[in-house]
Amino acid sequence: MKTKEFIKRVKKMGFTIEYYKNLFSNTESNCDYDLITISANNQVLVKIWTNCQYAISTISDGHSCYLDGYDVDELYKLCFEYANTPVMDREEEKKFLIQHKYLVSKSFYPVCMAWHKLKDVYRPINCRVDNHIYKAQFTLKEVEDIKIKLNTDLADFELVEVEDEN
Repeated sequence: MKTKEFIKRVKKMGFTIEYYKNLFSNTESNCDYDLITISANNQVLVKIWTNCQYAISTISDGHSCYLDGYDVDELYKLCFEYANTPVMDREEEKKFLIQHKYLVSKSFYPVCMAWHKLKDVYRPINCRVDNHIYKAQFTLKEVEDIKIKLNTDLADFELVEVEDEN
């Protein structure tokens, strides 16, 4: 299960979720620890470390009266499903814009390579998001495929990582 999907489903169930990135840094092992906490009525119920498979802590003080209206059983099932997911399968692949180094639009915005889905052609336009006509965001694998398909090294372009919408 992807982390984004997990967070969305937990929020939909009415729980409060906090996502702490790079919470603890271990310079010796060059490892950062990302933590998700899930709570209800200001009571933390679950902690999950996103960088480690099976790393989950369920917390309960034995009182469930503050959890009226919450489906805790479903929450725990979802949490254990996510904790069981291999770390490599939790994150979406990073997406990039293929931005031209020199060209700009009439409005002086950067021009990016986009694929016209209906015509199956690539063209530089002022498009930064995917829509029903154009695909403007590409994974690294897709960028390599474009290089092969167009027989180019894309030397006049640079990859710009797409920022997460959340």
